[in-house]
Amino acid sequence: PPLTREGEERAERIKLFLEKSFPEVHAVYSTEYKRTESTALPTAKAYNLDVISYDPRAPKVFVKKLIKEHAGEVVLIVGHSNTTPFLVNMVLGEDKFQQLDESDYDEIFIVKSKEVGKGKVEVKSSAVKKD
Repeated sequence: PPLTREGEERAERIKLFLEKSFPEVHAVYSTEYKRTESTALPTAKAYNLDVISYDPRAPKVFVKKLIKEHAGEVVLIVGHSNTTPFLVNMVLGEDKFQQLDESDYDEIFIVKSKEVGKGKVEVKSSAVKKD
């Protein structure tokens, strides 16, 4: 199904947050679900990028690709409550984050890493919440 109006507004807030926080975004990734792609699209358009699909069922391959192709760059990854924390953990090389609640759409993980197993993460829980 398409994004709700609230989802469209959240996608816009994500874009605005990234524009304020980072002068450049180098890539935008999303799973092939309509709602995640629609969430990623405003940011991709703002930075003149295409949304690149990734398979959440192959996280090791995806994390290796991210580090190889985007080490030190700013990348938006739009995922799911049960996959995004797992991807963050894979980059960090430790089980730091648990699966999110299905109703939690506002977590932003800012992960800084140039190699798998070494990185820092900052969680912005309210960065894109509606005022």
